[in-house]
Amino acid sequence: MLTPMDRHDLQRFLKDPGVTLRWSRGATDAYEAVEIRDQRLRWYRWSHDRGEAEEETWQTREEFLANGPARNAPPRVLATIEARMTKP
Repeated sequence: MLTPMDRHDLQRFLKDPGVTLRWSRGATDAYEAVEIRDQRLRWYRWSHDRGEAEEETWQTREEFLANGPARNAPPRVLATIEARMTKP
């Protein structure tokens, strides 16, 4: 089924394409990921079987700085997030 394009979402994406960080702890059917975009974090697990994101959690910059990451992630991922979230 076709869905209409959301021009507002497209404009927001083009303004800040962000970055996606992915990692796996040995699973072959899925990987963990976090997207950094618009000073927000989108944490999720990507299922290859279902072809979609699962267990999605959104976190604002303020929530990240106050409470730390919403999920466990490798040190290199956390360092990248911290560097981007602490930029003025």
